[in-house]
Amino acid sequence: MWTTPPPERTSRIFSANQGPLGQAMQVNTLTGGQRFSLCAATTSGPAGEIAFPAWVDDSKAGADKSGRAIEGRVLPIPAAGF
Repeated sequence: MWTTPPPERTSRIFSANQGPLGQAMQVNTLTGGQRFSLCAATTSGPAGEIAFPAWVDDSKAGADKSGRAIEGRVLPIPAAGF
Protein backbone atom coordinates (compact mmCIF):
# COMPACT_ATOMS: atom_id res chain seq x y z
CA MET A 1 0.00 0.00 0.00
CA TRP A 2 1.31 3.46 -0.80
CA THR A 3 0.00 6.91 -0.11
CA THR A 4 0.22 10.28 -1.83
CA PRO A 5 1.16 13.43 0.07
CA PRO A 6 -1.52 15.76 1.48
CA PRO A 7 -4.06 17.02 0.60
CA GLU A 8 -5.06 14.04 -1.58
CA ARG A 9 -4.11 11.19 0.75
CA THR A 10 -4.89 8.32 -1.58
CA SER A 11 -3.69 4.74 -1.33
CA ARG A 12 -3.23 1.85 -3.70
CA ILE A 13 -2.95 -1.88 -3.04
CA PHE A 14 0.01 -3.84 -4.44
CA SER A 15 0.43 -7.61 -4.72
CA ALA A 16 3.87 -9.19 -4.37
CA ASN A 17 3.04 -11.43 -7.35
CA GLN A 18 0.86 -9.18 -9.51
CA GLY A 19 2.05 -5.64 -8.82
CA PRO A 20 -0.59 -2.87 -8.53
CA LEU A 21 -4.20 -3.98 -8.05
CA GLY A 22 -6.76 -1.52 -9.36
CA GLN A 23 -6.59 2.26 -9.05
CA ALA A 24 -5.61 4.59 -6.24
CA MET A 25 -8.50 5.50 -3.97
CA GLN A 26 -9.11 8.14 -1.32
CA VAL A 27 -8.71 6.61 2.13
CA ASN A 28 -9.17 9.60 4.42
CA THR A 29 -12.24 11.80 3.97
CA LEU A 30 -11.63 14.29 6.81
CA THR A 31 -10.57 17.82 5.90
CA GLY A 32 -8.28 20.29 7.64
CA GLY A 33 -5.28 19.54 9.80
CA GLN A 34 -2.48 17.13 8.95
CA ARG A 35 -2.31 13.37 8.47
CA PHE A 36 0.98 11.57 9.01
CA SER A 37 2.64 8.33 10.15
CA LEU A 38 0.63 6.10 7.81
CA CYS A 39 0.83 2.38 8.47
CA ALA A 40 -1.25 -0.56 7.24
CA ALA A 41 -2.09 -4.10 8.19
CA THR A 42 -3.70 -6.81 6.08
CA THR A 43 -5.39 -10.08 6.86
CA SER A 44 -6.94 -12.92 4.92
CA GLY A 45 -9.75 -15.20 6.01
CA PRO A 46 -12.91 -17.00 4.88
CA ALA A 47 -14.63 -13.67 4.14
CA GLY A 48 -11.73 -12.46 1.93
CA GLU A 49 -8.81 -10.11 2.31
CA ILE A 50 -8.96 -6.93 4.40
CA ALA A 51 -6.59 -3.95 4.55
CA PHE A 52 -6.58 -1.56 7.49
CA PRO A 53 -4.66 1.66 6.87
CA ALA A 54 -4.22 3.85 9.95
CA TRP A 55 -2.68 7.28 10.46
CA VAL A 56 -2.25 10.09 12.97
CA ASP A 57 -4.66 12.98 12.42
CA ASP A 58 -4.64 16.39 14.11
CA SER A 59 -7.71 17.88 12.35
CA LYS A 60 -9.98 17.41 15.41
CA ALA A 61 -12.72 16.64 12.86
CA GLY A 62 -13.33 13.02 13.90
CA ALA A 63 -14.67 11.61 17.14
CA ASP A 64 -11.47 12.44 19.10
CA LYS A 65 -11.29 16.22 19.62
CA SER A 66 -8.41 16.18 22.13
CA GLY A 67 -5.58 16.88 19.69
CA ARG A 68 -3.92 14.11 17.76
CA ALA A 69 -6.00 11.02 17.07
CA ILE A 70 -5.37 7.64 15.50
CA GLU A 71 -7.74 7.25 12.56
CA GLY A 72 -8.20 4.23 10.31
CA ARG A 73 -10.42 2.59 7.76
CA VAL A 74 -11.36 -1.03 7.10
CA LEU A 75 -11.09 -1.81 3.38
CA PRO A 76 -12.32 -5.15 1.99
CA ILE A 77 -10.03 -5.89 -0.95
CA PRO A 78 -11.80 -7.03 -4.11
CA ALA A 79 -9.93 -9.61 -6.23
CA ALA A 80 -9.39 -7.05 -9.00
CA GLY A 81 -8.29 -4.31 -6.56
CA PHE A 82 -9.98 -0.95 -6.15
